[in-house]
Amino acid sequence: MRVVQFEPKGLIHEHGLRSPLTRLLIFIDESGTTDSSESIFVVASVWCAPDSGSGVQNALKHTSDGVKRRIKELMGSWPKEIHYASGLSRYSYELLQIVEGCSSEDKSILRTNPIWTKQPIRYRINEVNPETEAMILGDNSETSNLMRAHAILSNLRPLITCHGKVSIEVGVIFDSEVWKKPWELLSEQLKEVFKGSLITLSPYYENSSRVPGLQIADMAAGAARHYFVSGDGKDSHDFLIERAICNIGGKATEFTTKIE
Repeated sequence: MRVVQFEPKGLIHEHGLRSPLTRLLIFIDESGTTDSSESIFVVASVWCAPDSGSGVQNALKHTSDGVKRRIKELMGSWPKEIHYASGLSRYSYELLQIVEGCSSEDKSILRTNPIWTKQPIRYRINEVNPETEAMILGDNSETSNLMRAHAILSNLRPLITCHGKVSIEVGVIFDSEVWKKPWELLSEQLKEVFKGSLITLSPYYENSSRVPGLQIADMAAGAARHYFVSGDGKDSHDFLIERAICNIGGKATEFTTKIE
């Protein structure tokens, strides 16, 4: 599989970083499967800048607790985990609004940088048709890994197009070890992409029940896939797109990333 991505030259989505951005957490989760019988496989990411005392498992806890509190009011019991597939589709727009409200008060994340002042967390959405991919690439586990690798690249694009001399430690958090092989497929290419930059990437493979950020990413992926599959939930889809992160500073220039 050869993945080529292009970004128009001279596009500025977020302006210079007035307040140093030193750490990022990117939580990645999916909805659907890469099985060739699937029509839509969606991968979503939630981006935030944690404060100095927050790590993978406690960032966004205040936000996720706010969502769980509302789920309890709606469904009668406190959920162990925010999981879109457990009947949340009819409430997704309201719950996404709660995410936004609670994140503006969440002390585990920063809001001093211009990127996060109005939107303390940002999203990215990637969708692919596994049935079509299998027809082109073959119906096997390698195709599944390549689809996931492509989704990782799409979700990391704002970092790839960051050309400022900004030192950022980035934690990329996945919901299970099924993402380990796709990350390995990209490792050499990512080293090349970020060679000479001050951005460092560290992958984590976590249990989503212990990671609030992954639970929010699960809800985003589920809401987006529900819209792509059924056409329902346009309000949730539009909410996510309007809060998408496109760039984290500097100009986006044309780039090419290959997976052979």
